[in-house]
Amino acid sequence: MRRGLKIQDFRFYRVRDDAFSNWTEESAYWLGFISADGYLYEKDRTLVVTLSKKDKEHLMKLKDFIAPNNPIYIRHKCVTLRVRSDKIYHDLIRLGVVPRKSFRLKFPNIPKDFLRPYIFGV
Repeated sequence: MRRGLKIQDFRFYRVRDDAFSNWTEESAYWLGFISADGYLYEKDRTLVVTLSKKDKEHLMKLKDFIAPNNPIYIRHKCVTLRVRSDKIYHDLIRLGVVPRKSFRLKFPNIPKDFLRPYIFGV
């Protein structure tokens, strides 16, 4: 609420905002995957993952986990998933995936039970 007005979220596609709020094997796997192949776009707090067109099926599995209704964009020889979510953006930062992570990514503090799925994701 800002100045007595309720701000509504008018996203066109439904997103599972709590995808990285709690540890599960699936969230640990996708956290590892995003750590390796995704990035956070600061301007509009968006998760972006771009892969080779041959890996489209794997990107569709990520899409099903986070945002089943979001489109996958195909351009040239690449496929891209963009997920706009303040909650996911901040959860990923809390878990160690930061914007411009190439030189700043640190190994996250992962519970022992979820270390293996994280490594498989990477």
